[in-house]
Amino acid sequence: MSVFVAWMPDDDALDALTALRASVVDAAPETARLEWRRRRQLHMTLRYLYGGLPADPGPLYAGMAAIAARTRRIDLVFDRVEAWSNVLVACPAPHSRLDGLFADADAVAVACGDRPEPKPPKPHVTLAYLPRAPGALPGTGLPRAPSPLPFETCVGRVALARTAPGGYETPDWWPLQDPPLPTSPD
Repeated sequence: MSVFVAWMPDDDALDALTALRASVVDAAPETARLEWRRRRQLHMTLRYLYGGLPADPGPLYAGMAAIAARTRRIDLVFDRVEAWSNVLVACPAPHSRLDGLFADADAVAVACGDRPEPKPPKPHVTLAYLPRAPGALPGTGLPRAPSPLPFETCVGRVALARTAPGGYETPDWWPLQDPPLPTSPD
């Protein structure tokens, strides 16, 4: 069973990601045969836990609660679809606070005994798995910004997630902080 820390999109973001799938298939019909992720499978892994859930998860939970307590909600703009070696992904525009959230989740995992990430993560939501055969998806002509790109969403909480039949379950989650309200000049 896979265990990871993730952003699980809210319904609005899931609607946009689902619409993005339809627009990619419309723009490149050959993508219809890809192994598309189901709506309940869409997420952004912030930190995979290679060792699974620690025997004593208390420090992991406390570390994630501390991260959430000091991290403001993160407004993201998903602005592109990319085909990587074996996946089709939706990627957000670079965001320093998102990078910080990834780094903080890695630090907590390592402090809890998990191995460090082998390479810097690339924030993304996996949309589909590509065929394994070399050249199986040549010349897809994926548009740089199919409708509804770009779309805006918000990382408002992080969750501990694990695989479950047909998707993932999130037994624990931590809300990020609302940005402070502007003060009125008095």
